[in-house]
Amino acid sequence: SRLAMPMPDIIFTCGSYFHDILQRSGFPGNRTEICRPVRYHSFIDYLKQREGRRKIRRRLGFSESDRIFLVALRPMEKEVTMALISSLAEVGGDIGKEFHFILKSHPDNSHDKEIEAFLKRARPDFRYSFFKKEDPLYATISMSDGVIQTASTLGYESMAIGRVPIVYENRHIFGMNSSEELKGYAPLVCSPAGLRTAIYSVVNESEEIRCMITGWPKI
Repeated sequence: SRLAMPMPDIIFTCGSYFHDILQRSGFPGNRTEICRPVRYHSFIDYLKQREGRRKIRRRLGFSESDRIFLVALRPMEKEVTMALISSLAEVGGDIGKEFHFILKSHPDNSHDKEIEAFLKRARPDFRYSFFKKEDPLYATISMSDGVIQTASTLGYESMAIGRVPIVYENRHIFGMNSSEELKGYAPLVCSPAGLRTAIYSVVNESEEIRCMITGWPKI
């Protein structure tokens, strides 16, 4: 077929997970290379000169008393995104009004309109805002109390900045990205109840969270 894509000479994978899958599937090992996300290029420079949380919040217009969580949403699977939003909406009815969630969609595939319509219908008192493309990602992580995400590389960046990632897994949907590498180093949850417990554990710096942080690499 004219539309068939030829097999590439080399496949670059972000991290070792897909690299291992390719090798187990029979793709030649000398034609796969492990690389890092492009945005890591400036990450180390940011860590050397980043601002404090209080200063960032003042600059971006957030209160020092707010409990802020950045929520990183999946770029492709709408079902995974809406499952996480549904759980957040359920949690939002039980936690205090000081909690504010910044919802970050992927710039190439956003479900913001569907999310806004759902939250307006299901939880109109839910405190949230959408992350804007021009917003500084690393500064937003730095000013947050924690990060909520599905399995993605953002968890490693938040750990390097010193913020605990809470990984939400949907057990009813097969996900290509694995969260196994984060097991024991970040809370893995799959329900609104688990998400609520993890949020409070992060905010209150529970003993379990402190033990997880001690296992993080020093950067």
